[in-house]
Amino acid sequence: MQTEWHGYKFTLKEGARVKLKGYIDRKRISNFTQELFQELEATLKRIEGDPLKEKEYIRERISKDDLANFIFTRSIFDYGNIAPSWMFSQALISIYEATPELFRPMDKFWDSLLDQPKEQQWKIISLPLLKLAGLFRSPFKDLVKHWINIITFIRNICNGDASFFFEKMTEVLRIDPEDEYALEELHNSLKREETKKRVGIHFPYGDKNGRLLFSLMSKSNRGLDVLKGIKDKHLRNFNIPVDAQIIRVSLNTGFIRITWVDATQLRFREGEKVGYGLAITRSDFTEPCQYLWKLIAQMLNIFPVDLDYYIWSLGSILCKRYGEFCYICPLRVICWSWEKGSVAESRGVNWQEGCFSFGRAEPNIDRLILRTCKECPCYITRLDMKRACVRDKSYRTRRIIY
Repeated sequence: MQTEWHGYKFTLKEGARVKLKGYIDRKRISNFTQELFQELEATLKRIEGDPLKEKEYIRERISKDDLANFIFTRSIFDYGNIAPSWMFSQALISIYEATPELFRPMDKFWDSLLDQPKEQQWKIISLPLLKLAGLFRSPFKDLVKHWINIITFIRNICNGDASFFFEKMTEVLRIDPEDEYALEELHNSLKREETKKRVGIHFPYGDKNGRLLFSLMSKSNRGLDVLKGIKDKHLRNFNIPVDAQIIRVSLNTGFIRITWVDATQLRFREGEKVGYGLAITRSDFTEPCQYLWKLIAQMLNIFPVDLDYYIWSLGSILCKRYGEFCYICPLRVICWSWEKGSVAESRGVNWQEGCFSFGRAEPNIDRLILRTCKECPCYITRLDMKRACVRDKSYRTRRIIY
């Protein structure tokens, strides 16, 4: 997929074939004020807790000399855990307090350990890391392996100090560190498998945890400012990670509107009616979402990554459940779904039904279903040959309850 822009309108193409058209609703996003964002922050703090508390909690307990290595390790392992981030962070801090040498690549502990056979290395490392057992989807042995690889990378490539990560990587990959897009370019390069092998990254580095790493290590709102070489101009052009939560908020609010989809390949049934839609992956929709939230960040005079926690939390907690929680959401006053009284989203078990523009047909697979009314099985040709929806006002499925 490639995205072409004409002002705020975008077209998603696969080769020469147009698959989707849409636009960013400038009028609607212009109403996203500082006051609304502050209200959103306050609401999510009451529900989720204050993300800035972790920042202070870490500062109080981690030595300044170990801070960069701790944050680097903490970030890489995030998003692979099944426990909340604050729980994982606390477990990691308790490991640091008991065995700080695990976070010090140049410590004599590692000099001795790395000279031993791998089986012995794993045995020694496993004992203190048992506090993390059960917090991850992946097997515990993978966690141990990745931990050793992270320390080896910091030791060999960053001279034992992860604060040099940006400077070392831009040097190796020949990216101009003074370019305002250097951070975004570096991150996108490090996601590629061939680049990882080239620079010696033998641990999980992806879009989510990579962007979190640069966010927490820089001077973003949540960041601890331990990464050398990062400047404001880099963070202004560094995008948020896009997943189903971000896409959900972008579409349900009407900030991004879909006007046309190529529905020639995907079909589904509802009774005797046949509807059509477009199957895309999240990565196909990444560019429109990142452009949208970068625009909003500029309006609010903050970095895009400062929006990440709040928009993701909004999408995972409030902006779902068929509009059940809309009345709690501060953004309802500028939300398209609230305005029209229904949420245009489906869950996996009923994605073949009508009245949605975005659905996850298979929850465990990275595939989304997009469509407009034109492709809906309930949008039919009437006797007067005009196209219209056959559902009347009594139809309540996915209608906002208020």
